[in-house]
Amino acid sequence: MLFSEMDPWKLAAVEQLTYSGKSLILALAIVHGRIGLQEGISAARLEEIFQAEEWGEVEAGHDLDMADIGSRVSAPIVLIKLLKW
Repeated sequence: MLFSEMDPWKLAAVEQLTYSGKSLILALAIVHGRIGLQEGISAARLEEIFQAEEWGEVEAGHDLDMADIGSRVSAPIVLIKLLKW
């Protein structure tokens, strides 16, 4: 699906997923159902996961980031699913 074919709601969801996941490819994979919610969250956190494994986790830092990215990725997915309903 091209961007010009997307309605404003789906385009807003793609924009939010791109911002949250720092990747347009990741956003489009989620929107088109190529990957699921957990895979999307893991992919969005890939660099942070690597850094935490390399240098250790920051207490009350990485766990909050994980919850934040989870909600930022979940919300647009819920919107897209509601639009299909």
